[in-house]
Amino acid sequence: MRKIMCKDHGGETVADYHCTKLKPVAQESCLIPCPNDCVVSGWSDWTACSSQCFDGKLTPYKTRNRTVIAPPGPGGHQCPPASEMTQIESCNTHDCHKFSWLTLPWQPCNATCGQGVQVREVWCMEDNEMKLPDARCQLLPKPPEWRPCTKRCPEPCVYSDWTEWSSCQNLPTCTKTDKDELIYTQRTREILSGENCNEHLIERIPCKKISGKCPEYNWALGSWSQCQMGPDRTCGSGLRARDIWCSADGSSTHVEIKYCIKTQAKVPPSIERCHVDCSKPCTVTDWSHWSPCDQPCTGVRSRTRQLIDQSSAHLACRDYSLVEVAQCPCSSVFVFRSILSPFGVQRLLSSGSRTVPLLFLAVWTVSVDRALYTVISIPDDDLNVWFCFLFSDQSSAHLACRDYSLVEVAQCPCSSYYSKPMSKWSACLTNGTTGLCGIGTRYRSVGCFDENNEIVDPNLCGGSTGLEEEPCFVECPVDCAYSEWTPWSECTALCGPGVQNRTRKIIREPLNGGQECDQTVQWKPLIQS
Repeated sequence: MRKIMCKDHGGETVADYHCTKLKPVAQESCLIPCPNDCVVSGWSDWTACSSQCFDGKLTPYKTRNRTVIAPPGPGGHQCPPASEMTQIESCNTHDCHKFSWLTLPWQPCNATCGQGVQVREVWCMEDNEMKLPDARCQLLPKPPEWRPCTKRCPEPCVYSDWTEWSSCQNLPTCTKTDKDELIYTQRTREILSGENCNEHLIERIPCKKISGKCPEYNWALGSWSQCQMGPDRTCGSGLRARDIWCSADGSSTHVEIKYCIKTQAKVPPSIERCHVDCSKPCTVTDWSHWSPCDQPCTGVRSRTRQLIDQSSAHLACRDYSLVEVAQCPCSSVFVFRSILSPFGVQRLLSSGSRTVPLLFLAVWTVSVDRALYTVISIPDDDLNVWFCFLFSDQSSAHLACRDYSLVEVAQCPCSSYYSKPMSKWSACLTNGTTGLCGIGTRYRSVGCFDENNEIVDPNLCGGSTGLEEEPCFVECPVDCAYSEWTPWSECTALCGPGVQNRTRKIIREPLNGGQECDQTVQWKPLIQS
């Protein structure tokens, strides 16, 4: 490596832009000799410049050389050729006249895209130190102050096609607040390629205006009935029931139960077990579920019940046991199934079977083709699950109803699915035959969505793999191009050592990361005899 500085005629270091010639290389490769290689000395100091200034005919130059210290041995690296044992550089290239032109660096190209012009300042200098009016240098050819230039144009924007307008079907008919709302339909597109893309990517147009606050649907509960037992029984286990209906905004008006089923997480129980004590005038609810145990076989669990009807006010029931505590079991396994009959629900457990009589008040009754159906809820205390059953009053025992259609089958409705991009395009990936440029492919992920804009299985969008691809093109690098070398110039000496040079011009600048331009002047030593 070496340090390269720009100096004036007096040997003082000045800014690099004062030196208008091509800057010499600051570093070059070197070779550490191995055994049996040719050994050469280091470079000598540069000789003095052959002239103090450039007279317009021969360019001043300086030289340095190196010598062979040891010739190569068997299998060793050969010595450099004679042309590589001497180096030549130009020096003192300023004009020999007292006045000379000084060129400043070129300004950036003034074009925003395509062809433009570069300009620079050219000063008339005295002894390369003082700026003078241009008239003082009029006898010298003035270097050009402008030159044509080309600036790469940005790639035009390319957009994807617009998606379909979002659906205006199945939109809400009311608002969550008292304010009116305007529902919009929209479509989108994406930027596929290009620079400075400013056009909008989303379009929206009004679709529907909705007003009025949506009603709030809640379950309305009637009062519990008295605890009822089977025929000829006045105490023991029984059932009590209550009415349940769906209401809007807390009114007493009954609405279709589908609204409450859609908005409420759970249907309240319409029937629950109860117990009338045979020795005391006390009526209680059935025991609640056992509290959870932290770990099997350790600790205790509890369950509770409540006094109902008029029992809570009776003196005899004040000390009635309402809490039961037991050790946590080591395991609890139940095997069960439910069988529907017109007389009751028979539950088969691992410990045996029992039949629960159905004594209840109607929760709601609907008429379908003149057959009455009653919907009730029965709690299962072992598994904390509510079962809902349909009962057909006396229809199941009627001969005319045995072949009645109880199952209806229909085609599933068609759903609407659409695809849309979920990522930007990847970089263009070329195949192995064309290297890193030329025709290739780019990719982006695509999702499949339903009418609610929820992502679903890609197969619902026509067997999509979730990946979209399209062809693309990567411009190949273009190297710097030169004209042919000129013939070698005359030798600078009539006899003895001298130098020759030749030049070439740059006819094409590098593009797309191509090889940069190299030197345009070459020198070689010559010895005249």
